[in-house]
Amino acid sequence: MWRLAPTLRFGRRVILSLLLVAGSAVGIPAQEVAAPARGTAPHWAWRPVDPRFAGADLESLLESARRAAGLRRSAPADRATLLRRAHLVLTGLPPTATEVAAARADDSPDWLGRVVADLLASRRHAERQAQHWLDLVRFADTNGFETNTPRPSAWRYRDWLIDSFHRDLPYDEFVVAQLAGDQVGEDAATGFLVAGPWDEVKSPDPRLTAEQRSNELADMVGVTGTTFLAATVGCARCHDHKFDPITQRDFFAMEAVFAGVQHGEREVRPADDSARRARLTELAARRAELVHRLSRHEPLAAVGRGVRFLDDEDPASAEALRPVAGHGENPAGTAAGQRDDPGDAMRAPNLSRGRYSWWREPPPSTDLMAWRPRVAGRFELWVSWGAGFATHASDAEWQLDLDGDLDTLDDRRCLAVVDQQHPAGGGDGALPGEPRWSGLRTVGAIELHLDSRIVLRSGAAASAAVTADVLVLAPPGDGPLPVARPAVRADGNVDRFAPRYATALRFTVEETLGGIEPCVDELRVLEVAPEPDVSPRNVASASLGAVATASSEYADNPFHKIAHANDDRAGNPYSWIPSERGRAWLQIDFAVPAVVDSVEWARDAEGRYSDRLATRYRIEVREPAGAWREVASSDDRIPYAAVATPAGQRRPVALGLSLASAAHALTHELAEVDAELGALRDLPRAYAGRFTPPPTTHRLHRGDPTQPREAVAPGAVAALARLELAPDTPEPARRLALARWLTVDARDVLARVVVNRIWQQHFGVGLVATPNDFGRAGAEPSHPEVLDALAAGLIAEGWSLRSVHRRIVATPTWQQASLASAEDRARDGGDRLLSRYPSRRLDAESIRDGMLAASGELVLEPAGGPGFDVFAPDSNYVRVYLPRTTFGPDQLRRAVYAKRIRMERDPTFGVFDCPDGASSAPSRGRSTTALQAFSLLNSPFVVERAAAFAARLAAEAPDDRPTQVARAFELALQRAPDHDEALAALDLVDDHGLPALCRALFNASEFVFLP
Repeated sequence: MWRLAPTLRFGRRVILSLLLVAGSAVGIPAQEVAAPARGTAPHWAWRPVDPRFAGADLESLLESARRAAGLRRSAPADRATLLRRAHLVLTGLPPTATEVAAARADDSPDWLGRVVADLLASRRHAERQAQHWLDLVRFADTNGFETNTPRPSAWRYRDWLIDSFHRDLPYDEFVVAQLAGDQVGEDAATGFLVAGPWDEVKSPDPRLTAEQRSNELADMVGVTGTTFLAATVGCARCHDHKFDPITQRDFFAMEAVFAGVQHGEREVRPADDSARRARLTELAARRAELVHRLSRHEPLAAVGRGVRFLDDEDPASAEALRPVAGHGENPAGTAAGQRDDPGDAMRAPNLSRGRYSWWREPPPSTDLMAWRPRVAGRFELWVSWGAGFATHASDAEWQLDLDGDLDTLDDRRCLAVVDQQHPAGGGDGALPGEPRWSGLRTVGAIELHLDSRIVLRSGAAASAAVTADVLVLAPPGDGPLPVARPAVRADGNVDRFAPRYATALRFTVEETLGGIEPCVDELRVLEVAPEPDVSPRNVASASLGAVATASSEYADNPFHKIAHANDDRAGNPYSWIPSERGRAWLQIDFAVPAVVDSVEWARDAEGRYSDRLATRYRIEVREPAGAWREVASSDDRIPYAAVATPAGQRRPVALGLSLASAAHALTHELAEVDAELGALRDLPRAYAGRFTPPPTTHRLHRGDPTQPREAVAPGAVAALARLELAPDTPEPARRLALARWLTVDARDVLARVVVNRIWQQHFGVGLVATPNDFGRAGAEPSHPEVLDALAAGLIAEGWSLRSVHRRIVATPTWQQASLASAEDRARDGGDRLLSRYPSRRLDAESIRDGMLAASGELVLEPAGGPGFDVFAPDSNYVRVYLPRTTFGPDQLRRAVYAKRIRMERDPTFGVFDCPDGASSAPSRGRSTTALQAFSLLNSPFVVERAAAFAARLAAEAPDDRPTQVARAFELALQRAPDHDEALAALDLVDDHGLPALCRALFNASEFVFLP
């Protein structure tokens, strides 16, 4: 076996040679591995792991090393010590009183194995493992640098870690997920790539911006190398590595792998994604059916029959003749006149944009507003106003000024005098006392000239407010309400018309929301169904041979192609956008002529986008003879801008009574389906990186972004194992290839590194004391054969990390006492040969959580979700983190759920060597400072916990000091006090109170040290 006597002081190369010779002597082939170009000897870390080591007895290997140094193992630890040790190492929490009692009652020889099995299967163990991993990958909930702003969704990576450890995700899969989780159904796992600092404030100087980006990529390369390979790949950024066979080209090959990774959030798929997708498919089909059925209740498109909406706030049609005092905002709700009023058979939906204009007590008989329709002919006019208050005028008057000259009055006539306190239907009941829309009131048919104006005047009464809202003009004779189809919607529209025999259809956009390029998600042209219950056929589908053409196509964009207009796929990534702004045309030529009667179209059928919506359009069909005939347009729709909310957009203005009832039921169900679809499509977001097409990567002379040299294809450390990818390899394939390279080609190194990290958790120092550096500048293994035995066992056990923990805990070395003879301690002062179990101070999180466990305040469930704040809230652009002075229930969760603030440490426990998130922290230091003592004695957190601990004792044993003292020791130290301790504790309680004893126990070495 490989064995190094601790007293030998050979040079590193001599030791490596001896290891290779020793390995050959026991049947381990001294296989040659890659060496640096300078011809140095092969390195132990990159040698293959011999699978025969998988079943090696760890204790024999450890004992052999001790004997060679003249050491012996200490006596076994007692049961109480082992129980506390197992809980603290594996979960970071002390055992509960129930768990202590159960262990005492279990007299079987394998009691510890059962305890360990339960602990490893618990969420508490998963939380503990995540705590170690977060240190390693420099995770924090803020960006760092000068602004240090929060990452509100970064916690999803932490929760993914905990879930992965809880289900004992095989370590090779765990590694793949963190590099390419978006490709293997573990989306949040790629939070690993962007867990480090990020300078979000970019410089206007291109050179500095390039330097920032170079630093981001170097961080990803460096943390990948140290985390998984314990290789300092980052040292090759400016030149070939000085010690290890890692070239500068290797560094930039790995940078090319991550060249498309950007910091930021993205949508992530939840764990139940397959069920979610199935439900989405089901709901999408139901929605299409409902939309089709609802469209059967809408009026047919009326070509050439215009309906005009004249809004009080539209300067193109309305002019305030006196300054407006303000605007009344319709309240949210679906009652008559409220913002989302859907209307009914006799009442129009709210067309007011959700508010109206008003004047405060204008002079009597004064012109206040004039609307200019700019149409000639005979029209029916409907007026509306703001109602609901007794302070409104009861005699406001609408007049027609035929010539449009407001200074001449001989052509004026009164159209209506209106009580603006009540809605259009009138009413004598109590007024609601809120700003409601009145609804529409017809004033009859009027004859208009092109210059005519409609004028609102105040009445003869004084001291009353006057209001103004939308006017509607329509051809006369349509009924009690104007006939107008619903406003266009981004998520779907239907245009019905009389059946037409056609060979093609053309959709012409004349105006868009925002005046930018329009977008059409999917254009469906429906053939007249042969029977009422048969779903109509979409003759525009490319699957039936239909061909789409268009005025143009958005340049250099893979998503918005002409072919996507009729490919039967919904959603923004499968849509058409032309290069023209504001107007364009899209044409579908059918495979064979068909009788069609409706068109379905959307800007984004999934409802995510509405920015490119066509607000004015016309639809034409081509008849077999070749002539184009207009069959529908937006002219008879409610204007998009006139509708405040989607609820008001779904229904047309006018429907018959029976149709209104049926449409109301369909609209209600459609709203429910849309709500569920929205919730299912609204995927959670995580700070897990955004992936973009990668640019070409160049080797940078001396690492300087301004000095690019030759292009470098994606790859890895060639001396370890070759990874050769084409320069044009797609972005996700690069990361997935690197992940496979790590877990297949570099698997032996991968296994050695992670078992060393687990060993460190148990003994305080890894078998390799430099866990992030297995290179020639790092430490050599104290027990190389134990390291390989654990690595081989991990691979043989299917990469189960729990199997490594079980194997370590089962050794007598782990189960020995922490005391050793003076002679043994002199020979093994650093505990590297483990002649005793190395006692050490607990980390900050275990001390804090142990206090909460003792006081009975620790909140374990619900677990997960956004972290809690250990600092006071702050919303400055440049964040200032001030310590909390009070702690509510949310701050009493496990420390792993605390928000990690980069460059700021926990106000109380940060002095216990917590990392600051600036770089990878593979191990925690163990300093001893005065600040630590002050924090444990006097910090607000500790004082509050001591008080809560005392309150718990007082509640459990009222007026019984001896029982309170005994219970305090049991909860804090999991044992009873001895006689002298009990007497001293009683004296302390008598002199200074029960909280003083609790604070003293929190400061006891036994409380803050691992036994």
